[in-house]
Amino acid sequence: MDRPRDSQKSQSIISTYCIQPIEKAFEWLIDLGPKIDPSIQIEEVKLLIRYAAENGIDPPGPDSNSKGETTIILLNNAVHDLENLRNLDPPYSETYENELKQAESEMLFHYSRLSRKTKVDGYSINGRTLIDTRDSGRAMFFLGLATVGLSILAITNEVLISYVNDEVFAVEGTLSWVYFIQEHVFTHIAPFIWGALGGCIYLAMRLYEFASNRAFDRSRYHGWLLRVMLASIIGAVMIFIVDPEALTEGGIPIEAKTIAFLSGLGVKVVYGGFEKLVNTLVEKFNLGSLRKSVTDESRVREYLARMLADPGVADDPETRKSISKLLEGLGKQA
Repeated sequence: MDRPRDSQKSQSIISTYCIQPIEKAFEWLIDLGPKIDPSIQIEEVKLLIRYAAENGIDPPGPDSNSKGETTIILLNNAVHDLENLRNLDPPYSETYENELKQAESEMLFHYSRLSRKTKVDGYSINGRTLIDTRDSGRAMFFLGLATVGLSILAITNEVLISYVNDEVFAVEGTLSWVYFIQEHVFTHIAPFIWGALGGCIYLAMRLYEFASNRAFDRSRYHGWLLRVMLASIIGAVMIFIVDPEALTEGGIPIEAKTIAFLSGLGVKVVYGGFEKLVNTLVEKFNLGSLRKSVTDESRVREYLARMLADPGVADDPETRKSISKLLEGLGKQA
């Protein structure tokens, strides 16, 4: 008789301690994506008012003669007026809608004035960034997960290198798979790992700077995966085109993984170096002449077209005919 109750009890325990936490975890992960709300919420405005008041940021209002009506006071009054109107919730009427729109416009006007004064060290701080900074750790969950995963792979590679160097492996031994993984797998993917890890460190540092200045904005938090991929690829490419041994002569010893990590850390600098190298090759081999020839032909066509439009040429049929043939010839070459 007690079996149905025991079954229900076990199902309740499984649901409470297994199924529900998994469902909440999935909901938490799905909610990590950046959300873009076109409207400005009252909570954002209140947080900006508090931030400005705590930091002594209180610019004068639109009327410079009214010293008592500062931007914070006017904005705070506009927020209270808007909240009072929304709490009324009367039947629909055109008068009420106009009053609501006017109150919203008044709040936005003073909010934008205050937002222009809350820039600190070049960082734009507003109500949206104050809210997103509060949840910045949660928003950077996947970046942190990628950083930890890449760090584990990098440490594993170093452990395998040390272990393989200390042991003698037979071709068909019990630990031959360790040798295979280190020598034939990690040896080739290590540059990608170190480059991606450098990209993650750079992003983590940049996002930390935004968060520490209360300027983190989730709507701008996109493209980080492409940055990590670019850092990984550039880090690996640098290993193939730069010889680490050439950098150690008379200088600091630099290993291949160091080059990959630094390349991932400074993607823009390395990419700028590649662009400068390409421009140097273009100038050296006179490859820019290909672009110039196309530009010169387009200029000739523009010049001939202007000649055709000249009223003086309009009276000379032979000249117009010759110019038209030249334009046709240039068109066929293009």
